[in-house]
Amino acid sequence: MIRKFILGAAILGIVAGFAKADAAADKKQLSDAAAELDQHYGKLAQALKEADRSRFEPQAIIETVGREAPALTDWVAKEIDLLPYRGCLRGAGGTLMDRGGNTLDRSLLLAELLSSAGYEVRLANATLSPEQATAAAAHLSTTRLHGSRKTSDKGIAYQQRVSKHAAALLAALGDSSAAANPNAAASLSDYWWVQYSEDGKWIDADPSGTPPAAPAKTVAYTAGGAALKLDDALYHTVTVRVVIEAFNGSNLASTPVLTQTIRSAEAYDKPLVLTHHTGNATITDLGQLTGVKEADGPFRKAVLEQAVFVPVMRVSSDLVKQGSFDTAGHVEAKAQFSKEGKLAGSIGSAAGGAFGFGGGDAPSASADALAAEWVEYEIKSPGCDTAVVRRMVFDLIGPAARSAGVSKAPAFTDAQRLQRGLALAGSTKIAIQSGDMPSDFVVAQMAQAQVNERAKWKELGGAKLNTPRAITGRINRLNTEIDFSRLVAMVRRPVSPQGEKTFIDRPNVIQDRTWGEEIDGRIRTLEGIDLAYTSTAALGNGKDGFNSRVVQGVADTMAEALGLEHDEKTVANTIRLFEAAGDKLKPTVLHKPAELDALNLPSDVKARTAADLAAGNTLVLARLDSGRCGWWRVGADGQTVGVMDNGYNAAMTEEVVDQEELGLAALKAEMGAEAFNGMTAAEYMQITGQSTLYEAEWNAVLQAQGKLMTIAQQIARGMFSHIGV
Repeated sequence: MIRKFILGAAILGIVAGFAKADAAADKKQLSDAAAELDQHYGKLAQALKEADRSRFEPQAIIETVGREAPALTDWVAKEIDLLPYRGCLRGAGGTLMDRGGNTLDRSLLLAELLSSAGYEVRLANATLSPEQATAAAAHLSTTRLHGSRKTSDKGIAYQQRVSKHAAALLAALGDSSAAANPNAAASLSDYWWVQYSEDGKWIDADPSGTPPAAPAKTVAYTAGGAALKLDDALYHTVTVRVVIEAFNGSNLASTPVLTQTIRSAEAYDKPLVLTHHTGNATITDLGQLTGVKEADGPFRKAVLEQAVFVPVMRVSSDLVKQGSFDTAGHVEAKAQFSKEGKLAGSIGSAAGGAFGFGGGDAPSASADALAAEWVEYEIKSPGCDTAVVRRMVFDLIGPAARSAGVSKAPAFTDAQRLQRGLALAGSTKIAIQSGDMPSDFVVAQMAQAQVNERAKWKELGGAKLNTPRAITGRINRLNTEIDFSRLVAMVRRPVSPQGEKTFIDRPNVIQDRTWGEEIDGRIRTLEGIDLAYTSTAALGNGKDGFNSRVVQGVADTMAEALGLEHDEKTVANTIRLFEAAGDKLKPTVLHKPAELDALNLPSDVKARTAADLAAGNTLVLARLDSGRCGWWRVGADGQTVGVMDNGYNAAMTEEVVDQEELGLAALKAEMGAEAFNGMTAAEYMQITGQSTLYEAEWNAVLQAQGKLMTIAQQIARGMFSHIGV
């Protein structure tokens, strides 16, 4: 598979065996390839315009149902399931996609439809009495009537695998306590509906039943929800933090360097990407040439010497930059940049001219104190306890040593420093999932992301590419990656045999991380999908609700595994580990940390399992003869997820891109498939029962991109071998 590598660098596809061609011929070939690609882009853009948008655009509903308020209210009542949770989780767009919501989210969708149809609209709110709340709860169904229930023969096959694993897990758990659902009526007591103005009067429009006689308060609504004045406490939020850990003398101290809070109702259509800015062009440019022998030495040297980093979060097209940090553990609360985009200020000055920041000396090796970095997610939901989870970017200490207490800073080796630098040169794509993501929406987003790159690809074909960096600089501007976190979000319900009995009740977080590691003397690209945080509610109570959550948790782990199981011998995550262990396996069921002493687990694995048990979970653990182990983590209410021994909810898949053996035909084939290992984007769509991915137009664009990229990198390599960097 071809995959973009570090710091937004583009596809690692330099083709070996080409002799340096005539410069004029090279430019003509490049220009022709760019023109061919632009034609295919036009066809993809037209296909996108003609796509069915009824699953994610309110205007498409108005065009079908009409503009009359009673008809639109009736459509919401019949087509959008009433679900019991508190606050604004999905918003209008997310509720339309999920086809389900509570009274507030359903009202937001109806308000958007009516406002777009030309009505003056406001939201109305009242607190129901216990009797009224019970009456509202009577409208709840024990199964989802709408939503992304469509699947295919392939999806059914995955459901069968999920059922087998879930049955074995429930049998291992035995008579676990089956906590009842929170009172559904209480979740509906904060009651919302819509009012629209007609002939000088406010008319009730309530898709959830009959509203109280009068609202206790009203909130004005304008199309798109602009300037909507809901109380902040009503919103479900995810706060994303980049946190570093460094030694301060003999103590380890954690410091947040970037903090961004995002409302889940506003995040469903916003891609989030975390990277680190270094100001070091050598790293970004030579990342293009990884695998070219002449570039290997300078690239490694640049990564090892890099001392200053600025975490950057891209939210759609907006960039969020706050603090910076260096390898000595110093943090500057506000990163400062020169007009040329280079780091300035105390840390930038300390980094020295060797890094392109100007002046001073880099932190010495003896001052190296940077031990770890995490991405931390803090999930807040009305009426729920705050949840905090961390996902490692790198960790040079390890959980066992950290738990035991580290008395002094170790002397980090070059191998550890390279590991750290390659991890910080990676990227993390984040999907905040507030409800189901239908395939129509995900496909349209992916196609639109391609179309948005059209001008940049055209520039690559017509640019004055006189130096290797002139080429790689253009390539670095391209966005060629598929965000597989959204594809995983899309198939979580279609692969679940219990998908009609569960729903998302809090923001879920899925991350798709790419980074580099040195393995056997070579830089290799690794990628992993990770369900960082999941929360599933069940429409059933007691044991039925518990079992439904367990099954959905297994299905989520299956969705996570799809992109990783290109090789049946690869233990990609907990699903694959239990399958590799075989039917004769008798897993170990753990309830208390003290039970770990008899298992002789590696120290870091023991520390991770002990933390899960201390949090009140039950673990069902399996070990292979190879030493790998993983476990099902089951909460008291049945919330379930598979965890691997590395601490992630899925293991990472190793992708080796050997440019010295990669030819043009192979490059074009890989680009056309756009494979995430063995699972292509089109195959993800097939699970949902969608037969098309604009496949003809899509593959034509991808193959033309591969052709243009190959020519550009061929020219860069020819220049590099002659003049160096």
